[in-house]
Amino acid sequence: MKHFYGLDILRFFAAIMVVGYHLGEFGTGVPVFPADPADLAWPWLSSVTNWGWVGVQIFFVISGFVIAASVAGSTPAKFLARRAIRVFPALWVYSVIALLIRLASGEQAADLFGAFFRSLVLFPKGPYIDGIVWTLVVEAVFYGLVAILVAFGAGRSKSRLLERGALWLGAASAVFLFVSILSKHVPITIGDSDISALLRRYFFSVLLLRHGVFFAIGMLVWTGRGEGFSRQSMQALTVFTVMGAVQIGQTCLESGSPIVLTIIIWLGALILAYGSLHRWRLTPGPRQALVLREMGLLTYPIYLGHFTFGLYLLPMLAQYIENRGILLATLMASIFGLAWLVLRGPERVLQALGKKLLLRKPVAVSVNRAVR
Repeated sequence: MKHFYGLDILRFFAAIMVVGYHLGEFGTGVPVFPADPADLAWPWLSSVTNWGWVGVQIFFVISGFVIAASVAGSTPAKFLARRAIRVFPALWVYSVIALLIRLASGEQAADLFGAFFRSLVLFPKGPYIDGIVWTLVVEAVFYGLVAILVAFGAGRSKSRLLERGALWLGAASAVFLFVSILSKHVPITIGDSDISALLRRYFFSVLLLRHGVFFAIGMLVWTGRGEGFSRQSMQALTVFTVMGAVQIGQTCLESGSPIVLTIIIWLGALILAYGSLHRWRLTPGPRQALVLREMGLLTYPIYLGHFTFGLYLLPMLAQYIENRGILLATLMASIFGLAWLVLRGPERVLQALGKKLLLRKPVAVSVNRAVR
C-alpha cells in the first residue's frame, strides 16, 4: 500500500483537536470530566476548542480510507492480525498507566480491575479504564465487519465488495440517525420507553449505527479512487455526507458547540483527505517523509495518553505551577513526551513481538518499519 503523507498530517491535527477539547474541560482540583466551570484550568481554551470532539468523526472517516486500502491483497486473518498488532500494544501500555494512576489517586482496586481488563480486550460493554477506549471498540467492530465482508466474498473483487459493504453500512447508519434525530423532536414511545433515550445508548455506537456513515464515506472515497465512482456510490456519498453533517450538528446542539464552524471544519477535513488521496498527494524528501511518518505514528499514543494521564496529572502540576500558560505548556509537553517514549519503547517492542507471533516473520524493531 502506498503511503499517503497528507493523512499523517490530518490524523495528527485531528488528535490535537480532541486533546484541545478535553484539556479545555479539565480542572485543577478534582480529576473529573467535565470539571466544574469554576475549577476549569483554562476557561478561554474551553470556549476556543469546544468543537474539538469532531476530531473523532474525522478519525472514523480516515479509518474508512486506511482499512479499505490495507485489506487489499490480504486475507481476513492476516488483516485482523495486522490491526491487532497496530492497536493493542499502545493500548495495553496506556491501560496499565491509567490503572496505576487511578490506583495511586486512591480509587478502589475492585472498581478498576474490571474496567482495566475490559479495556485490554476492547470488550463491547464498558466502563473502561480510560474515557477514550470506547472509540477503539467502535474501530475494532468496524475491522471485524470488514474482515467478515472479505471472508464471505472470497473470489470476488475486493473493491466492489468494500463498496457494497460501505453502501449497506452507510444506509443503515443514515436510517438510524434520521430516526434518532426525529425522535428528539417528535416524541415516540414503545411501552414505557422513550425511543430518543433508547437510541442514545452506547450499544448503537458498538453496532456502528451512530458513526457508520463516517466509515462508509472513507470506504467509498477509497474504492472510487481505484475504479471510479459509480452513480450509485456518488449518490450514497452525498447522502452519507449530509447525514454525517446532521449528526455533527445535532451533537453541537447537545454540547453547545458552534454548529457552522464545527461542520465547516469537518467538511474541510474531508476535502483535505480526498485531496491527499487524489489530487494533492505529498511527495516529500527523505527527511521530510521521516518527520511526517513520525507525526502519523505519534498520533495514536498522543490520543491514547492525553485523557486519563492528563486529567490526573493536571491537579498535581497545578499545586506547583501557578502561571496558567506555563501549566498548559508543561502538561502538553508531558503528554507528548510520554507518547514519544511509548512509541520508541514498549509499543515498538510489543509490535515486533506481535509480528513474530502472528505474522511469523522476524522484524527488527525500527520506527521506520512500525506497523501501519
